[in-house]
Amino acid sequence: MNISSGRDTHRAAGPAQVKIAIVTISDTRILDTDTSGNYLAQVIQEAGHILTERRLIKDDQRAIQKTLEQLLASEAQ
Repeated sequence: MNISSGRDTHRAAGPAQVKIAIVTISDTRILDTDTSGNYLAQVIQEAGHILTERRLIKDDQRAIQKTLEQLLASEAQ
């Protein structure tokens, strides 16, 4: 089986652009020091996708749940 042809078929069937939200959960990071989030934001945009939201929240179960519920109801795919 040709793996690249399967990947190409998958890509051709999917949307060319998706809306994405980034959520970082940390008690110590701020957006400037969130290197993983910064990297993801960069490659998402370079790939032609839309970064709809970027949130940095504390490691708190209620805050995480509320944030995810809000994002699920938003335009991020």
